[in-house]
Amino acid sequence: METVRTVCTICPSACGVLVRRQKADIVGIEGDPESPMSKGFLFPKGLSAIEYMRHKDRILYPMKRKGERGKGGWERISWEEALETVTERMGKAKALCGPQSVIMLRGAAKGLPDILLSRLGNAFGSPNITSMGFLCFVPRVYAYNATFGCFLYPDYDYPPATLVLWGVNPSETFPPLFRRILKAKEKGTKLIVVDPRRTESAQIADLWIRPRPSSDILLCLSVIHEVIRRGLYDASFVERWTLGFDRLERHVEGFQPQVTEPYTGVSPEEITAFLGFYTQGPSAIQEGNGIEQSLYTFQMQRALYVLEAITGNIGRPGGKTRWGNPKLVERYGPLFTLQDLIPREVRERRIGAERLAPFAHYALPQAIVQAILDGSGPKVAFIMGGNLLLSWPDSKRTLEALGRLEFICVSDLFLTPTVMMADIVLPAATFLEFDSIHMPPDFTYFAHVQQKVCQVGEARSDVWIVNELAKKLGLKEYFFKDEYELYDEVLKEEGITFEEFRRIGFLLGRKEYRFYEREGFRTKSGKVELWSPDLESYGLDPLPKADPSSLQSDPSYPLLLTSYKPYPFRHSNFRQLDSTRMLHPYPLVLIDGKTAASLGVKDGEWILVETRKGAARAKAKVDDVKERVVVMEHGWWLPEDGTFLDHNINVLTSADPPFARETGTPLLRGVPCRIRRL
Repeated sequence: METVRTVCTICPSACGVLVRRQKADIVGIEGDPESPMSKGFLFPKGLSAIEYMRHKDRILYPMKRKGERGKGGWERISWEEALETVTERMGKAKALCGPQSVIMLRGAAKGLPDILLSRLGNAFGSPNITSMGFLCFVPRVYAYNATFGCFLYPDYDYPPATLVLWGVNPSETFPPLFRRILKAKEKGTKLIVVDPRRTESAQIADLWIRPRPSSDILLCLSVIHEVIRRGLYDASFVERWTLGFDRLERHVEGFQPQVTEPYTGVSPEEITAFLGFYTQGPSAIQEGNGIEQSLYTFQMQRALYVLEAITGNIGRPGGKTRWGNPKLVERYGPLFTLQDLIPREVRERRIGAERLAPFAHYALPQAIVQAILDGSGPKVAFIMGGNLLLSWPDSKRTLEALGRLEFICVSDLFLTPTVMMADIVLPAATFLEFDSIHMPPDFTYFAHVQQKVCQVGEARSDVWIVNELAKKLGLKEYFFKDEYELYDEVLKEEGITFEEFRRIGFLLGRKEYRFYEREGFRTKSGKVELWSPDLESYGLDPLPKADPSSLQSDPSYPLLLTSYKPYPFRHSNFRQLDSTRMLHPYPLVLIDGKTAASLGVKDGEWILVETRKGAARAKAKVDDVKERVVVMEHGWWLPEDGTFLDHNINVLTSADPPFARETGTPLLRGVPCRIRRL
């Protein structure tokens, strides 16, 4: 029996995996105890990888649509015919309407394939490249850069005196990280959880704060106000290493806890309790996706980083610090993505650019939808592993827009609702079916070898698909002979080849404590920019700012809708598997007991959640959540019959303005809603 070391790429946790293989047959899969990220743990999604790979509904061969779009008629074709058809349609659109008429879209972050897709778009000449970044992780990256000039990570292992989980539930979405948190608690770390839902993380917290959805920035500004008013900031760090403290002090004067309480639902006493933990030694805040889907996503991230900076928690052990990355190719840098092949004036005309900050280079998804419906937008779409009908706001409008495109090609593993709208379908491979270098987008200081252990059907990796498309489009000079030439290029600065990397296994950076004392911060001022002159020069708010009156309310829809990601699934994935559906067979909506009783809603019955955009059904679960907050599950569809409009939360969300000024993020949390029994 042979053991192959690889990494699970299903979710951002990047769990190390040992695959047991008997000749060509996989006989077992388990966690790799030598993995620096997961240390032997393997998420249940990883344990179900064999079931996922061998599922009877996998797409195993290229297919072309047969009959009406969306009706499920398919004909098997060869890879050669599939790639020739796609490149012919992309080339025709470019010749007739310009390269911008072809859009490159993708779903959840995958690492190296994402970078290669951007490279393809730039080499092809289309600035209309986008992803889920407008509402996931990217606002965080932009806010870190605006404040510190680099990305920072909590130092879990020191450990912190206090750790704050704000809008993140690692017990369900990052279990290896949650294990590190549990170890920190064993060493004495106090845990604060800020979440309207009583998650597993909240159950072990020393303090649970429950703000109303999308009011987090007001809560954070109130905390900053109290830190300054009570003199709890690190005066030495502030004086030497920050820019704009005096402006910040004046700015937060209007955010007293008693002023923000009517909007946040968090009392002054709770803020005092927060400070009682947070200011008692080195502390770190782990932010999450829960605060990235509001009209203040970028400003909320900035507010958190300002709080961490003025309390002196940057660069110190137990606080937040920088990691030195392995010497891989600059993964998202303009040299590798070929960003500069597109002239600035062309990139500035990408779809939705007028609603984005100058540092955001993607096309805006809801603007793409509107442009298609207006008839002024794209004609052809290449979609790499994205279930847009489940993940983009206003699913019905997105469905209408996809129906109006002249040609759609999708690479994916299953016939999702989005794949059903395609003209050509390309079979994508699972992580067990191809070699690669896995660079988790959430952890830039880590790279792991990914090794092929089997072949199922004619499935191919997204890296192979994009590279082959590029060559057939006449872009050979910008791409690679094969994947292995690409991998060697990525590893070149480390001085190793991919074949050598197979034996090495992984590359790990190192923590850089108090890095600023050696080189300053990577901002123009060399300091933490509490007040950002760059943001001001762009006409954006230079200090974290929010208008309480902008928080939505509607007498006809008196409840507030938010969402969460249920444990067995990843976004819209894994609902095909018997093992996961046995654990979680139906979509749930969580409501507090008092609200449920007032509406006559009983636990376990089907109810209808309504907003001004639409209605969706789910089973009620009476749970410990903020009063008058409705928490619906993200990503639901029923693969057994293809149903998705009946249960999908994005039937309830809007793709209409207002959006976050910097990132174009729509309001997906804190949406006025109501519920009724069926």
